[in-house]
Amino acid sequence: MNRLYKKLVLLPAVMTIGCTSGDKNSSLPNNNSQLAQYKAMLEYTPKVKNKLSVTSNNQQSFNVSGMVTLASISVKFFSNNNCNESALAASVTMNGGAQGTVFNSGTYTSTNLSNYALCGRYSNGTTSNSGCSGMYTDFTNNQIQSIRFDYSYAAASGGPGLIAGNCMSGSSSSLYKEAIIDWSNGGSPWAECSNGTACGFSQAYSVNLPTTYTTQPAITVLPIANWQTPMGSAFAFNASITGGSSRVTPDITGLSGGIISPTYCDLDSSSNSSCVFIITPYANTGDYSFWNPSSTDNSMDVDNPSAVPFNELNLTINTSTSTTVNGSAAPLVINNISGTVIAPYIYLPAPTEGAATESNIGITWGSGGAIDPRFEYINDSCIDALRDNLTGLEWLANASQVGGSSWNDAQTMVTDFNDGGGVCGYTDWRLPTINELRSLINYLLIQSGSTPATWLNNNGFDGTVVGGVYWSSNKYNDTTAYVADFSTGETYASLISNTSGGVWPVRGGQ
Repeated sequence: MNRLYKKLVLLPAVMTIGCTSGDKNSSLPNNNSQLAQYKAMLEYTPKVKNKLSVTSNNQQSFNVSGMVTLASISVKFFSNNNCNESALAASVTMNGGAQGTVFNSGTYTSTNLSNYALCGRYSNGTTSNSGCSGMYTDFTNNQIQSIRFDYSYAAASGGPGLIAGNCMSGSSSSLYKEAIIDWSNGGSPWAECSNGTACGFSQAYSVNLPTTYTTQPAITVLPIANWQTPMGSAFAFNASITGGSSRVTPDITGLSGGIISPTYCDLDSSSNSSCVFIITPYANTGDYSFWNPSSTDNSMDVDNPSAVPFNELNLTINTSTSTTVNGSAAPLVINNISGTVIAPYIYLPAPTEGAATESNIGITWGSGGAIDPRFEYINDSCIDALRDNLTGLEWLANASQVGGSSWNDAQTMVTDFNDGGGVCGYTDWRLPTINELRSLINYLLIQSGSTPATWLNNNGFDGTVVGGVYWSSNKYNDTTAYVADFSTGETYASLISNTSGGVWPVRGGQ
């Protein structure tokens, strides 16, 4: 991707108007740099009684509690809505001169005039669009979706060093996008900045800058977009830190009572440097935000499952100290995350009712197309195992027969079970995969307030399935593995070393 760093050279007429606004005494003598000219167009509010001003009127501001010397300010434009550097489309850089530009303590807020000067110098090397009209065209075509102001510190303030500003990505009212345009009509479509009287942002933004540059801890959050998960399965993201420590607390909106576990992680680059957060894509038993079995059919075609797309999931990453998150100042708001939930493959309707035929192979179907019976003993001489007539998998009829343990011990327990003779003449029992455990979950009855354990116990397992978690064979990472909770229908990752779960062997399939 071409990245064009455009230097700001302000017009004399703009300079003349701007010199009535900024903190004129905060520049070095004879400083006619691009940054000094830009500063002259900003609205300056001195610090009063240890309080700094706040941004208003849909402008962008930065606050300094003491005198700061900046070598430059860069305004970066991104083609995604989370200021990811890989999507950098254009940049306008305002250099502060040989010794930098001084900013006294207070608040510096953008104005229509300063914004008009910035958008006039916009140039996108990928789309070849430039100026205020080019920025609006790129915004309309989603080539520009987020903006970030980056502040480069001069040697007089502890530099060289860069402090990244907040990621400016709008909200639902701006279609989760941001640009320097004319927002004055209050709704889409908006307009390009055509003069210096109505030129700004979709909402107010503000960032606090330190008086002296110090290295900030950097937090990376992955993945953050375009997830896909089967219904009943949680999805996850990882947060890792370098260069220090901080408490990371995520918050999610767009779910009906969405759950994140753990609620926070204390990260330290010298010890516990990463953490896995699990997001449950539904609220609780009987309250599913994504897939409702009464309105969306179960999946039937393995190549084309029933899927429910979901948008407008918003994730905020908060930190307890001054940090960057994915390159932008914390907190980082990741807007409009999209995802897809796949409806489970259970209760597939039969091609026809009745006994198995050439066109209705291998199973007897009951009234209405349901599999009947769903579970039956694997043969007449052994009642210690049940076959699932939907999947062909064979399960211990007593789900509690092997017992429970940590995941590390679960594998050994299944091996010992086979070495002891297994059941029904078979010694090839194993831990089930997480998808095999999901196949036992009746989501329709959960929607009605029941539990997976209750349904299974009423359909052949005779009260042996407990309303708790059972281990799968699938690890999520080095410290966690997936479990299925038969009291709620949830599946998620749990610690393998000190979490106790049920061990329910299965055979066949895979």
